[in-house]
Amino acid sequence: MRRLLFIFTLFTTFMTLSAATTTQQPDFAFPTKVISKSLADLDKAIDTGNGKLIVRSLIDYDLAQCSIDPDSMKVVLDKIKAVTEQQSDPRTKALLNTLLAGTYSAIYTSQRWIYDNRDIPAAPGNDYKLWSGQQFRDTIISLTESSLADADALKSAPLKDYASIILTGDHTCEFYPTLYDFVTLRAITTLKGLSYQNYMFSINLLCHYDVYESMRFNYTSPVAAHILSLYRDALEFHKHDAAPFIMYDIDRIDFINDNLYTPGDSEDALKKKDELLLDLYNRFSASPYSAEALIAMGSGMPDSKMYDLITKRLAANPRYFNNGCLKNRLLSLTEKSLDAEYNNTVVPGDSLRIKVTNFNTRDYELRLYRIPYVWKYGSSGYQITKSTQLSAPVKTVRVTETDSIPFKKSDYAAAIQITQPGCYIIVPVISGQQVETGRYYPAVHCTDLSIQTAAFNDNRWAYVTNPATGRPATGQVKISVMNGNG
Repeated sequence: MRRLLFIFTLFTTFMTLSAATTTQQPDFAFPTKVISKSLADLDKAIDTGNGKLIVRSLIDYDLAQCSIDPDSMKVVLDKIKAVTEQQSDPRTKALLNTLLAGTYSAIYTSQRWIYDNRDIPAAPGNDYKLWSGQQFRDTIISLTESSLADADALKSAPLKDYASIILTGDHTCEFYPTLYDFVTLRAITTLKGLSYQNYMFSINLLCHYDVYESMRFNYTSPVAAHILSLYRDALEFHKHDAAPFIMYDIDRIDFINDNLYTPGDSEDALKKKDELLLDLYNRFSASPYSAEALIAMGSGMPDSKMYDLITKRLAANPRYFNNGCLKNRLLSLTEKSLDAEYNNTVVPGDSLRIKVTNFNTRDYELRLYRIPYVWKYGSSGYQITKSTQLSAPVKTVRVTETDSIPFKKSDYAAAIQITQPGCYIIVPVISGQQVETGRYYPAVHCTDLSIQTAAFNDNRWAYVTNPATGRPATGQVKISVMNGNG
């Protein structure tokens, strides 16, 4: 929905079968037939001034020619350029320049490492195989500028009128209503593909549109400056149209955030990004399309506030086509989960303190189970599977929270006294549910023995102490040496 795609698919053709023929025969000459037909269509379109058929014919010619000979791209490019120069209709020229820019971009990015490591030749001419990366970038930028040279003509052309050559979704034209939007989006997408490195923007560029619209983009990278200018022009054009403005501003914010000198996933960047999206939402809150700003928000917004915004939006526009995204977000905000942390050793008679990270669970139990002692080097814990036969819990502690959903808290929820030596696990269970299977639970060793070792030359010593007091163990102690490498 948020991305338009040029139709780079050939028309399906069917052979005319005689009455006696029941099976379609293979047609190995299909590409050459398409070339002949596309060139005939192109001549007809030029004679009649049919811009859409001109573009359609050149797309078919492009695909058919290159399917026969992948090295014939120069022939295709020369053909498109020759036709472009003949056109007087600004809409047709814009589409052809867009097609050229995309084609050059595909050639460049497919072997970027070769072109970028090549010195600029003195007289490269039109043979792109001799170009450097800089020449590709200059050409592509020039073509994107040419495609938008007569923006007013593109702004007056409804995108829906170009359904024969531009593929759109059910709601595309609501967000990108004109041919200007298509050409602008293709230019932005093409230019973004020209760099494999971040542009290192200042976080000050991550700002409200009212500030952004008056900024000067003085960047050493002409590609970055051009992209930022394209966003500004599109936002200015649609500043009174909710759906297009919202989508362009979301894209602008994402692009800047992804290219910050400060990492885009830093706490400050995430918070600032979501603040801008919230401002965008509030600006168009009367429109059902404001839901897109909520959908674009990340983790910089408190869960409780995000929950309130989504529930109100769903209530205000229950039939908005993209409500499924909001409902999924709501489910993630209210999903219940528990995770327990605790020490792996406790002395008989002492209490084991348990820290619980709790998402949205008001009532749950902490169950203490005794398990067989199985030592394994590198073990991540004791796994409970569907076939595991757990005995009854040694102890169960019930916990009730009073926080309003959604909530997250991580705190010491309980202390369980363990009196008998052995191996145990703590299993948190949401009230009304079964013990979760498939996960590993850290083992707790209840013992009054702790061992440390020392070695010198061929001699080794073991020191057995009480882990609570540090005093040497009393009585007889049996020590077994196990191979940690299996």
